[in-house]
Amino acid sequence: MNVNVLLAELKQQGIIVKANGDKLNIKSSVSPIPAEAVAKIRKYKEELLAFLNQASQAKAAVALLSEQEKNAGVAISAKQMSLWPLYKMKQSENYNIPMSFVIRGKLDIERLADSLSQAYRAYDALHSVFVEVGDQVLLKPNYDGAWQLEVVDGDESLAQDIYAQEQQRQFNLKQDCLFIARLVRITSEHSVLVLNFPHIIIDGWSISQLWRRVIAFYDGGKQVLASSADYLDYLAQLPADNGQAYWRNRLQGYEAMQLHSLTPCQADEAHVIYGQLSRQESKQLDTLAHDAQVSTFSAAFTLFAEMIGRYVGLDDIVISTPYASRDQGWLHEIVGYMVSMVPVRYRRGMSSKQVQQNMHQDMAVANTDFNALLPELGLQTHEGRHPLQQVVFAWQDGLTELDSFSQTTVQRMETSLKSAKFPLMLSMYVNDEGYQLKWEFDPKLISSQTVLTLQQAFFALIRQQGQYLPPAVATSAFPPLKGNVASRLAAQVNKSPEAVAVTQGDRELSYRQLWLQASSMALALQGAGVAAGDCVGVCLPQGPELAAALVGIVLTGAVYVPYAKDESATRLSQIAHQAELACVISTAEQAIAGVPWLDIQQMLTQPLQECPLPEISADSPIYINFSSGTTGEPKGIKCLHQGVIRLVENPNFMSLNAQTRMLSAAPATFDAFTLEFWGALLNGGQVCFIDDKLLDVAHLRSIIQQHNVNTAWLTAALFHTLVDLDCTVFDGLKQLLVGGDVVSPSHIRRVYDAHADLQIINGYGPTENTTFTCCFPIPKNWPADEALPVGKVIQGTQAYIVDNNGQLLPQGCIGEIIATGLGLAQGYLNQEQDVNRFITLDINGETTRAYRTGDFGYFDAQSELRFIGRQDQQVKINGFRVELEAISRCFNEEVEVVRAETIAVASGSSQQLVGFIKLDTACLFDEAKLLARVDAKLPSYMIPATLIEVIEFPLTKNGKVDRTALQQLYRDELNQRQSTSVPLSPMEKQIATVWQNVLQCGDCGPNAHFYRLGGNSLALLKVQNALEQKLNCQLSSEIFQRHTMLSELAKAIEYGALPADSDERSVRQAIQYPLVLSAEQYRLWLLHQGNPNAAYNIPLVIRFHREFTG
Repeated sequence: MNVNVLLAELKQQGIIVKANGDKLNIKSSVSPIPAEAVAKIRKYKEELLAFLNQASQAKAAVALLSEQEKNAGVAISAKQMSLWPLYKMKQSENYNIPMSFVIRGKLDIERLADSLSQAYRAYDALHSVFVEVGDQVLLKPNYDGAWQLEVVDGDESLAQDIYAQEQQRQFNLKQDCLFIARLVRITSEHSVLVLNFPHIIIDGWSISQLWRRVIAFYDGGKQVLASSADYLDYLAQLPADNGQAYWRNRLQGYEAMQLHSLTPCQADEAHVIYGQLSRQESKQLDTLAHDAQVSTFSAAFTLFAEMIGRYVGLDDIVISTPYASRDQGWLHEIVGYMVSMVPVRYRRGMSSKQVQQNMHQDMAVANTDFNALLPELGLQTHEGRHPLQQVVFAWQDGLTELDSFSQTTVQRMETSLKSAKFPLMLSMYVNDEGYQLKWEFDPKLISSQTVLTLQQAFFALIRQQGQYLPPAVATSAFPPLKGNVASRLAAQVNKSPEAVAVTQGDRELSYRQLWLQASSMALALQGAGVAAGDCVGVCLPQGPELAAALVGIVLTGAVYVPYAKDESATRLSQIAHQAELACVISTAEQAIAGVPWLDIQQMLTQPLQECPLPEISADSPIYINFSSGTTGEPKGIKCLHQGVIRLVENPNFMSLNAQTRMLSAAPATFDAFTLEFWGALLNGGQVCFIDDKLLDVAHLRSIIQQHNVNTAWLTAALFHTLVDLDCTVFDGLKQLLVGGDVVSPSHIRRVYDAHADLQIINGYGPTENTTFTCCFPIPKNWPADEALPVGKVIQGTQAYIVDNNGQLLPQGCIGEIIATGLGLAQGYLNQEQDVNRFITLDINGETTRAYRTGDFGYFDAQSELRFIGRQDQQVKINGFRVELEAISRCFNEEVEVVRAETIAVASGSSQQLVGFIKLDTACLFDEAKLLARVDAKLPSYMIPATLIEVIEFPLTKNGKVDRTALQQLYRDELNQRQSTSVPLSPMEKQIATVWQNVLQCGDCGPNAHFYRLGGNSLALLKVQNALEQKLNCQLSSEIFQRHTMLSELAKAIEYGALPADSDERSVRQAIQYPLVLSAEQYRLWLLHQGNPNAAYNIPLVIRFHREFTG
């Protein structure tokens, strides 16, 4: 048992325990003392006595520093060093601790002022400043004899204004007084006291100690005890070994988590939410801790970590927790910054007992500079956000129980910082009802609705005593379908025999003609020995012949296997072998060696006659699509009649009927063809084949107009290209389905602006689930910068999210997307290629066949499925998991960008990002400018190291971006750049040398970016110090923050360097003009150059109500 943790928990409940010889003295602010607390005190009485008595002896034995030693300065702790860069770079607003207290009653302001002055003199932390000496930062006393409480008369509004001022205070740690006390006297019995400190000198425990000392001074007039150990004494005795080796081992291989929001984020919404466990739930939490023989804190932490891991879809996470670091009794009365933010590594499924044991080990080496560890761990900070502090759990929230001055009542006002310190933090503390929760979060990253969902999940785990219960989900059982595709097509032929079924150019077939031609082909196939269930290869161009061949194969009960005319001989041989092709229907040039060949032209000359319907069930195979397997061998996917029927019969995502005129542009080898072909034919509509040529703007416009096409399906890549060329090309369409890849919302916006009557549908699904799993009819007002969901499941289908163990996950949690229902393929032809893809899943107690898509996603607050990315599209950059599509989407939002794609390429032992950009023909490619703009919207680890302009994107046969070809484009570009590299200027060479030494990176070119090379805030300070010594001048830290590209930094230093003996306050006098524009100014400059107008002027009118004389 960690006695220090036990004392902290008791203190949180208002119980103070002290030793008096062989007895314990207990003081409690609650009555009666909770039975659980009494039981713990009794159980650990001997440990408490030993600890408190030993601490008392240790306090007496502490070697106190002399005044001379203190005045020389003491090195700050590793914990303080981790905060130092934030203050140095003036990014510390969130790391101050402003507090406001309402005091009612007869307050003696003079006594209060004297009490605060005594406290100021009593504690090292309050009257010291920070001094830099070489690479060291020291803390040394700096008494201000004039320090006093500031007293003003005013009202509550003034008190609020003063608090707001303190929220924004930027402490200069080298010269400012670090303890601020301001009193607003509202009436003789109503005042507001505002205190403020930089967090780097004080923590929550210390604030409680300080408040008690101020009360003691006020009530009893006690004087300062000069012999007491203080903060500088504590710093002086810190061990040199701060546990770096321990933490390198503990955190090795950790990948930083990323939070997601279930609803759109709104940066201006409140960033604090309170929750309350009921008495029953609080008792359940206590019982859970008691049964596991752990502290309530450890039990709550374990449940919280389990819930967060499930939410982000990771089995291995880090949750940081503040630790008071007061494991010796003499430290309890010290005022200073001693709290450690301990990163506790949690692997899902760990017991609370194991979590508690690990925490105790971690806390023993808590005094560590975790910033210094980040480069070794392959992690980096971003915008002040620490990768080990994405999520924080705190068992107490600073000063919650207040003693009052005599004849007064004091209440701490509910205040908060202007923004959250961490992306997500949960603080729990005791109140009269049980346990209260305080959630603080960054609303730019997650929404309040997301936080409330997490709170519900946390409460549910408590009620379920830590046992995870899979969510109630919709059933995956669907009644079996009757008949088959052939029987349904026969019904359409009987219903409308003369209606046009297929068109191409000037050619067309009615339903009756198509049926007769297909029947004749079926009889020819049967004559060639083809039976139900056999596989027939098909290689024909788009058109009526292809339609007749496919329907004819279906009428025999056989399975059609389309293949492309430009397939290699090796691949064709593999396809024929896997499918055991009975024959192929093609032209002579497209036959497969060793496989019987039927000439399509001869088959069409057969006498027209009807063929009886095949006697096959809905769960019989209808076609086989081949995809690229992971080994390079094609993977045959056997799709079923019922999958096709469920896709096109009474669809809930689009309209299909006799008026449907469906464009057929996809090759028969692509699963989109299934919807284009059978979607029209099985609903009495018309299939409108394109000619066998490239589908460009003119071709598409011509087909739509000639055949009154009203429905089309396009791959995302083709859709984006057509929109960029001419977004009016879709005139005449009523429905447009887009899918096969992530769809750009900005392109959707442009099409909607041009076509008021068009409905665009985002379609998602693997071939293994027959074309579509989910669809999302996109609302007309969808924002151009908000990622699109893939929507809700289509009819006859269900989708679930599961974790790595196959457990169903609730709404909001990231996991693998699992599809079930009538659309599932029968499987792969080669069973060895089924690497645990087709599985069984327990749904509501019933075993259900399912398909693991390999895609990750979650259901948002509207129960729409959100696609996050594929397993093979996730890459690790600087320890962060990165979705390449998120980067591409950000570039696509830029006005001049027509299309963007991102890939990851090997760079030594790690990976780096490379972006490919297609620009509007009227724009010039400026790599630095584009990177700078996107840098404002993405974390540094998601910014590509290189941008490459392309004229057109290479596409695969199925119309998707060819990433292998992009890899080769990058290698070609890299070779060209290296052969024409720009030489560095003298200043650039000196900076490059320092960067290489500090960042341990390779050669740096003029466009090298500090943060993309692995830099962080601490490394930046080292670079600044090294360059100051190298150049013998003083450099402002703002130069390094603003100019992160090597060439820009060189220019800025040349313009803005100061003599070594100058004062930073005289920077204006030393600046040489002209100056380099800031990034913000440069953005406005570009806008003005491109389109001069008055939109960015700031007109101002001031009206004077008096006359002026000359």
